[in-house]
Amino acid sequence: MIEVLKQFYSVHYNVGALCVLVFMGLFFVLTKKNYRTALILAVILTAFNIFIYNKTANRVWTLTEGEQTWKFSVLKDWTIKDEKGVVHHWCWLDEWWYQISKTDLVGKLWGTKEVESYRKTSEERMDQ
Repeated sequence: MIEVLKQFYSVHYNVGALCVLVFMGLFFVLTKKNYRTALILAVILTAFNIFIYNKTANRVWTLTEGEQTWKFSVLKDWTIKDEKGVVHHWCWLDEWWYQISKTDLVGKLWGTKEVESYRKTSEERMDQ
């Protein structure tokens, strides 16, 4: 489990920074002898790491760019460097971020008809 988490945090250091922040909060709360909050933070930190381990261990992700295809797994090829020196990586967190980033937030909030009308009026203003 430790090897999987070390590999995961070495690539996704923002998630690792979040865990370090929760751990520092846990340490701070323990110095103030607030054991109830410390227990809650310890459970959150443990559950978060177990969730990451279960989503990452023994899985393989495939990334296709153009004609090239790479397969990524945590214990075999977590990052792949191509002949140009570019480092490639893909896993469940990247898939989640890709799904979130292509979501049209305005379309979800107001509906697609209103978004289309706003887009048309914006384009008409730009043409003037």
